[in-house]
Order: sequence, then C-alpha cells, then structure tokens
Amino acid sequence: MTPSTRFARLKVIRVWQERLRSIDYAGAEAEGYPSRLAYLDAFKRISGHKMSEKNPMVWCVEFELIEAVRTEAA
Repeated sequence: MTPSTRFARLKVIRVWQERLRSIDYAGAEAEGYPSRLAYLDAFKRISGHKMSEKNPMVWCVEFELIEAVRTEAA
C-alpha cells in the first residue's frame, strides 16, 4: 500500500478468536451496528455463501486509530 492509497494508521491492540454468535450488543455496537441481530445479518449477507457452519470461529482484531489520513477527491 502506498502513502497515496492509505486511509489510516492503526495500532493493533489484541487479536483473538471467538464464536461468531458470542458477540454481544456492545460488540455489535462497536462494529457500527444498532443491534446484535443486525450485525449477524450483515455478517451472513457479506460472508454467507462461505459459511459452512452456523456458528463459525472468527478472528477478532482490536485496534487503536493512530492517524486518519485525509485524501483529496480525484
């Protein structure tokens, strides 16, 4: 990724695995969804055809925004 295509610098705080359906309201809200159900619906819509089980293990990444990069419209 070149500096001209970068949109942010992030610091990874922690990485872990958990079951998809273990997400709670606070986790769904942190992901930008109004509810746990809305998050699960979006996950299924985005990844549905790839999901071979109903409650797969997923990777979770907690990060901190270090710098937001402003880009000019082309």
